[in-house]
Amino acid sequence: MIKTLETDTSAKKVAMEAAHKASKEAIKQGLSKVEASKVAHEAIMMALQEYKPKVVGQDKALMNAIKIRDQFVEKENEKSGIFTEEIEINDYP
Repeated sequence: MIKTLETDTSAKKVAMEAAHKASKEAIKQGLSKVEASKVAHEAIMMALQEYKPKVVGQDKALMNAIKIRDQFVEKENEKSGIFTEEIEINDYP
């Protein structure tokens, strides 16, 4: 679950909001800082267990779609006898 927090920013946000809310409530109820910390940790664990991550991030999905499109265009061009190559032009003086 720690890896989820490192790689998924929305999961981290959900976990931090749950921890903040839980610790704030614990302190309001008069619990010690150690007890509030334990409550916050439990809230993080519960939030991550209930967290439903996105199937694929929007940026990653877009990059995959572009990659698939490029592969399709390349194969269709090869079938048609069209060959292209990208070159970089350096026009700096």
